[in-house]
Amino acid sequence: MDHVASYFELQDDPLLSGKLSALYTFMVVSQYTSLRTAAQKLYISPQVLNRQITALEEKLGLPLLERTPRGFSLTSYGESVCEYSSALFRSLQQFRRDLNTMHAENNHLLRLAYSNNLYDTSLHMYMMDFQEEQPNCKMKSMRRNFDQTMELAHGNEPFVTLTTRPANTENFDVAILHDAHYYALVHKENPLSKLSGLDISDFDETPLILCSEFFRANQYLLKHCTEQKLSVNVRLETGGFQAGLELCRQNKGALLMADYIEDQIDYEGLVKVAPKGGLFSLELVMLVRKDLEYSQMEHKFIEYMKAYSPELN
Repeated sequence: MDHVASYFELQDDPLLSGKLSALYTFMVVSQYTSLRTAAQKLYISPQVLNRQITALEEKLGLPLLERTPRGFSLTSYGESVCEYSSALFRSLQQFRRDLNTMHAENNHLLRLAYSNNLYDTSLHMYMMDFQEEQPNCKMKSMRRNFDQTMELAHGNEPFVTLTTRPANTENFDVAILHDAHYYALVHKENPLSKLSGLDISDFDETPLILCSEFFRANQYLLKHCTEQKLSVNVRLETGGFQAGLELCRQNKGALLMADYIEDQIDYEGLVKVAPKGGLFSLELVMLVRKDLEYSQMEHKFIEYMKAYSPELN
């Protein structure tokens, strides 16, 4: 395991007080060949670090390091201490995870990670309805971009993750909530409104408006254009979907729109045109880790979301 990262993650843990904390510091030091380098990684001075290791050696009654002007090496005692300490801290981390799981179950905790582009469309309605059904639910929700959401999904804490399907789902049980399709929304007076289907080449004089909420669809489109060596007239709208919709109503571009928000759109003066060849299609999924334990409330939410999904009924 990454001892340096774990050190800062666990340094305030009450289970790591006293001699256990000193052992953990020594494990971090063992990864380097000089106390100066180790001290830099731990954000303390070499002098302080040396005193901590010396104090540990005195408490154990064993020399752990062979110090030289060029650095240090582990003694045979130091190697044994590292070996046994590594097993000890793996058990300690598992103990902490088990405690967290029991805590989550006892406190009706729902840990939820979801992508930005989902919340402002339909997810917030599901969450509100679920909390109304489960008034004891204590929700810990993390709203992030796609990459940050997947970092949470791969972490040690068992988040139920709602996002667009990632490339690798090996460690997850995957439930398809919706097979999302995207369209171009154009003003009725725009020439594109008369077409039966749209190609990338059609966005020449009329720019395609890409909103920040649809980051994954935007990423997919731009990657496709790069791979196919296609040129597309794009207007990026960081103000969100409503800002992009206003531009579309002013006939200043064709707005990329997902089918799962159609019931929220007033189509007066606007026309929906589908792309040719299924260019835009992304699966909205729920990811559940196979190797982590979830609380009862989280299992309830998982079943609740499956019941909402037309793809699973």
